[in-house]
Amino acid sequence: MRKEIEATALFVDIRNFTGQLKECNQSDKFIDLIEKTYSCGLITAINIVGNKNLYINSTGDGFLLILFGKDHYLSGFLTALVLQKKLTVLFENTRVPKTSSDYYFGIGLESGYVKEVQAKYQKHVIKTYLGNVINISSRLESLTKDYFRAPILYGPEINELLVKNLLKKNSYKEMMEKAKSAKNTEEAEKLHTEMTKINSRLLSSYLFEHKLKGVDEPIPTFRISPTLFNTQKEEFKNFIDLLPSKLKLVILKELEFDSVKKFV
Repeated sequence: MRKEIEATALFVDIRNFTGQLKECNQSDKFIDLIEKTYSCGLITAINIVGNKNLYINSTGDGFLLILFGKDHYLSGFLTALVLQKKLTVLFENTRVPKTSSDYYFGIGLESGYVKEVQAKYQKHVIKTYLGNVINISSRLESLTKDYFRAPILYGPEINELLVKNLLKKNSYKEMMEKAKSAKNTEEAEKLHTEMTKINSRLLSSYLFEHKLKGVDEPIPTFRISPTLFNTQKEEFKNFIDLLPSKLKLVILKELEFDSVKKFV
């Protein structure tokens, strides 16, 4: 039996990839943008999680990141936040054709388990990872296209880990179940108010349960709120204060204007 490895999968997808590639077929402008997108993902992840605890691979019109280690869920969540800022600046300054949404890209992430797959022959190696968590993060990324101003969607497992380990709160899943089976409106409203406060502390809002392709049961989904994820607002400062000191400094540096601008 192959070993299951705890991990967080993060998918980034570029909007209107085929159309933009056709429009730029006489120049390397769009190809250069793809390279910068990959570099942005790779450098950001390495700065946050280090060289050893990540896997990255191209999907052609984006990339897949898998983050490992004790705090993989937090590393994945923070990587997604930083990428939203960096990629927004990168795409806006590259002047690619505007898409129908507010963003040129989507990001989906979820935590779970993966198994390593590796084939070797002579000096050649193929290495990848398989797991339902990868499928879910990919489907969540695709779902971002349906939500205006929602470039990041994440699933219930990473939410549970963040609530328990970062916020030091009881199970979010249990609160949802209690709210569903509440004996009266007052009890349900109290639980929903508490869950909303928890979501806000993570700069997020709850959407609702979605049925994703290839996933047996509908799953609760969450989005990063563009209103709360504002580096000038108190909510963001309160979120940053939740982070370990070393990680706090890393994230603040990653979100500095000069750090973002270097990818343009």
